[in-house]
Amino acid sequence: MLRRLSVAFLAVGCTVAMAAAPAEPVTQAEMMTVIERVEKSIRKVLRIKSVAQRPATSTQDKAPASRSSLLLEFKRLYDLAKPSFRFMPPKLPVDARAKASSEAANRALAELVSNGFVSPVGPIAVGPEESMTLEDFADSVGFFLARVADLTHTPTRKYSPYLQGDEDLTINPARKRDK
Repeated sequence: MLRRLSVAFLAVGCTVAMAAAPAEPVTQAEMMTVIERVEKSIRKVLRIKSVAQRPATSTQDKAPASRSSLLLEFKRLYDLAKPSFRFMPPKLPVDARAKASSEAANRALAELVSNGFVSPVGPIAVGPEESMTLEDFADSVGFFLARVADLTHTPTRKYSPYLQGDEDLTINPARKRDK
């Protein structure tokens, strides 16, 4: 679990290091560079074999990245990681304001929000513009990776405080597990 979370924080750190100034939108080239690194990390941590290599993206594409293209990439990564999920929590409601610019992106948005991979009222789901700021992009990648890490491990009573019962761990953190 710790290794998976480290990968998530590494990917978010890569996003911050590679993107432009906060006032400028994230470019298509920057987004694809981060997505490729996230995919590589997911494949490595979840031990997913690479079937076919994707064509290399141009690092010269300075056009602003769109929310729809990010949603489609997230959906692709979701489908890649889905066989490794240990459980699926209950579906979440999708905000009526959540819209994307294409029908495929709308379907991806609905599925990602209902499964908790995109914030229901975050800027990627209900943002006013199709382009993304660095902060919105980094937040979305971190949110997505945290959910992947959450669903790809089996929770246990030993490491998951919400499964440990009614005892207050702040009062007695060194309690004996098995008596």
